[in-house]
Amino acid sequence: MPATFSKVVAATATVVLPSRKGRKSLAILNRSGNNNVAIISHSGLGFSDGFRIGAGGSISFNFNQDGLETTESAFTLISESSNNTVDVIENF
Repeated sequence: MPATFSKVVAATATVVLPSRKGRKSLAILNRSGNNNVAIISHSGLGFSDGFRIGAGGSISFNFNQDGLETTESAFTLISESSNNTVDVIENF
């Protein structure tokens, strides 16, 4: 059953998805049109340390291609500047 929600990502580390067993796939859409966001591995990192998702861009993961370790892990994002809204879809 898919779950969808939106989350505001600040210019400081923001946990968008906590780790969760049983998650089979997820997608993150950076719907803010002005700023980039980046996926970082922990809160001690900055924007330039992460994998960037451009304004209007998205990324998705699923357990068949990326493994359960990836899909069940927590996802922390940081905004390039200001606040961005991201939309998330996760499937169980």
